[in-house]
Amino acid sequence: MIKMKLTTLFASAAAMLCLTAQASTTLTAWNFDNLTVGANATPLPSAGFGAASALGFSGSSNPDIQTLAGSSTGGAKAWRVRATGVNTGWSTNAGIGSQGAKFTGSTAGYYKLKVLFDVYATADAEANLQVQYSPDGTFWYNAANLASAGAGVVTNNSDVSQSTVIGGYVKLASGWNNQIAVDLGGISAVDNNPNFAVRIVNASTGSNCVDTTGSL
Repeated sequence: MIKMKLTTLFASAAAMLCLTAQASTTLTAWNFDNLTVGANATPLPSAGFGAASALGFSGSSNPDIQTLAGSSTGGAKAWRVRATGVNTGWSTNAGIGSQGAKFTGSTAGYYKLKVLFDVYATADAEANLQVQYSPDGTFWYNAANLASAGAGVVTNNSDVSQSTVIGGYVKLASGWNNQIAVDLGGISAVDNNPNFAVRIVNASTGSNCVDTTGSL
């Protein structure tokens, strides 16, 4: 299991991410409380082995560790995913699934995987979030079995005319959206896999890319 505390102003910060396997074994976790506040593009896990990185930002990508209490782990720190400079960072015109954060971790020897994470969204943050997984870090697939025990609402889109991912995604509320879970237990390609990766990215683009108040 990968446990990650990711605090991302989905238009800027995240707090916890955890990857787990059968019998609730934690394989890799990020809670960011082990890290110093300040710039950090590749935060080390708080447990296990893996790598984290921001992806898809225009301009100068400048992620950092910041103090932002309120995640489900109870810790005070989170990882803010952002870019700095004029006309840079999160873009409403970015392609679906192209901006967010990526995490990698080995699942060798384990199966029935689950990913758990928290996300913080500001009022003007991008509201629609999707989760993708990869068995090799190259080909990505949309996760279908999503659940949320916090403020985030799991939604499903089947309308191909919408500029939103087809299938499940999470509509974030302003503030902490804790205990979002992704069940990959029925996907054999991610079992016993040293090259497993997951990414948390934008689910919409264009006119469907709204903030947590519902505005463009």
